[in-house]
Amino acid sequence: MSVSNVICTLCFGKRFEPEDPEFVRLLENNQEFSKLLAQSGPLQAYPSLRFFPGSVKAAWNAIVQINRQMIDTMTAKIQEHRNTYDSNETRDYIDKFLHHQAAEAASPNGIQPPFYDEGLKRNLSAFLRRRNGNHRRHPLNCLIWKLSVAITPRECHSLGVLRANTKKRPCWVIAFQNDVSFIPNFKSVNVDPKLWTDPLTFNPNRFLDDKEKFSNRLTSCRSPSVSVLCVGEALARMEIFLFFANIMQRFLIRPPRDSDIPSTDEYTTGISCRPAPFKIEAVPR
Repeated sequence: MSVSNVICTLCFGKRFEPEDPEFVRLLENNQEFSKLLAQSGPLQAYPSLRFFPGSVKAAWNAIVQINRQMIDTMTAKIQEHRNTYDSNETRDYIDKFLHHQAAEAASPNGIQPPFYDEGLKRNLSAFLRRRNGNHRRHPLNCLIWKLSVAITPRECHSLGVLRANTKKRPCWVIAFQNDVSFIPNFKSVNVDPKLWTDPLTFNPNRFLDDKEKFSNRLTSCRSPSVSVLCVGEALARMEIFLFFANIMQRFLIRPPRDSDIPSTDEYTTGISCRPAPFKIEAVPR
């Protein structure tokens, strides 16, 4: 919640109280959105299913409602900033966007699509959902779950997250045109016998050269071919470090003596597959 509040401060220039109804609703909507998004997966292949009664239609309607509430919130925040806008002051991301929007309006070509209000709303929604969504495991749960997981190729992510490029960039023999969205398929590369002598063995050293440095092979097309910036990444790294450093120094983390180690084959589905709920205990050292 604290890091979510930092993201809100960066976006809106306002820090919420934990009990603030607007803040609570924002977090709840993000959590529900993450859970429902996976249920609406069949709509990717069959969009007409949203008209048929059933769980898919219900999930779709809920997603639409949550998205409308999110857009309404973004619209209200943008209007608040317009009413108090000062071209000589930058309070947060919205102000910075409005600065660029004003500069575009004064240019000969006028405001370009990336600086329409709709673009600002999409950016704000993306910042909040990527950091606040319930598809992110709580660090403590993640720790105890990972203690029981053997390192195998199965534990590597099969697919990367959705990417999009802002300008034409080459990748292998492919030249991605402007504004193309794609999902990298890591599994197809990691288990390709043409690239690796031991494709089914978990071996991070395969990516190192003779000097034990990362080998940027020609056969590797990494995501940095597209410039990516996550507003919450640095905060997330800091949060995880501080959390683990304090917890691990003071407590021994383990499952309760009367319960079994959580299964790695049971999970709940949201944007990603998360471990099923289980109990843990923290014993003072």
